Amino acid sequence: MSRLVDLRRREDAHDAAIERGKVQLRVLQSVLSHFAEGLSARASAERLGVSSRSVETYRSWLRLGLWVDAVSRSERG
Repeated sequence: MSRLVDLRRREDAHDAAIERGKVQLRVLQSVLSHFAEGLSARASAERLGVSSRSVETYRSWLRLGLWVDAVSRSERG
């Protein structure tokens, strides 16, 4: 019986992790869309209902800040 309970708990934990991942993916997709629209981190945060620091962190995960820095450096010459 204990083995069955453990298996069920592992399956439930796995399903919960997948759902958390889906939620995080939707947030990251929104951050990417907002970035492509040219929105600031503050405007994106207002739309998502999170702090602007969170949006900056998400942009960092997506490496968007590094891309912007590289583009600005290349434009400066």
